[in-house]
Amino acid sequence: MPAESTARLRKLVFLHLQKTAGTSFTSALGNLFPPEQVCPERHNYLQHWKKSDLGRYRFFAGHFKYDALREIPGPMDIVTVLREPMARVLSHYYFVQSHTAAALEANDPDMAQVKGMPLIEYLRAGAPGLLPMFDQIGRGDLRLAKSRVRGMAAIGLVEKAEQSLTNIRRRLGLGPVGSLPRENITGERVDEPPFEPTPPRLEPITPEIQELLRAITYEDQRLYAFARRLFAWQSFTLRPAH
Repeated sequence: MPAESTARLRKLVFLHLQKTAGTSFTSALGNLFPPEQVCPERHNYLQHWKKSDLGRYRFFAGHFKYDALREIPGPMDIVTVLREPMARVLSHYYFVQSHTAAALEANDPDMAQVKGMPLIEYLRAGAPGLLPMFDQIGRGDLRLAKSRVRGMAAIGLVEKAEQSLTNIRRRLGLGPVGSLPRENITGERVDEPPFEPTPPRLEPITPEIQELLRAITYEDQRLYAFARRLFAWQSFTLRPAH
């Protein structure tokens, strides 16, 4: 399809929040498009692309900040998946710990400082390397984040992953996508070079750790509660009539 024609078609944008099964959702949704219509950008660098080049693609998925989506020309449907915030923080911590120090140094030097850090120190430091959901979506403004989530074409929840994929597909009128693939799961790739030979040991959740988790996820907890209500409404409206 010529780039001029592709640019006029609606695009599907998957806003990938860290540690929300985004790799699996990217695979499932991306398979609905020919490879030449899938943008290869996976990080927040859309501003480095020419508008004419971005106009060639119909599917975008990456760790984009919401404001960066203005770089994508033409009409678009935005979807995302959220996760219970405290579980998300713990998932990020153990995901980092599951990597070898050499892999972190080579690919993400900032995260190399987290390697071997006790969980409580990681939390006291504010969960370095993990961008809060309300920040990625709403520039740190919880009210703006809620407004933007409400305006998305569909949202999902990690805790209801298969239903989320079905909801996204049905709300956007997409074709069948099958089951959600299991990808990028912490502790399941110990035989690959970037990962430690054994999964990281889980630390006990002490009262202090629990309190720190609550404190650093305060705004995200409110965004997630709002998203759960919205997800329930979207699921209800998709139920077949009897």
